Amino acid sequence: MEVDSEGRDCLHFLWVEKHPYLFQVVVYRFCRVVFGLNASPFLLNATFRHHVKRYEISDPGFVARLLDSFYVDDFVDGGATKQESMVVEYRIVS
Repeated sequence: MEVDSEGRDCLHFLWVEKHPYLFQVVVYRFCRVVFGLNASPFLLNATFRHHVKRYEISDPGFVARLLDSFYVDDFVDGGATKQESMVVEYRIVS
């Protein structure tokens, strides 16, 4: 996921380039979303919801159940029987 050009100024990092007898500090900016930022869980959730909601018209019940079954990046759902749980798993994977 690309970071807007205005937001890149918040993602500076320093890099040390080694030259013979000289160390030069270079300032770089991330252009892509960085794993581990405090905003990463939000970005993951927003991206997930965006893509899942595209199927809301074709299967609104399943989409609602799927959206209600995630906590950050953990899927927490199941069924009353083994078969019901397998149907949920199959529909997510396929």
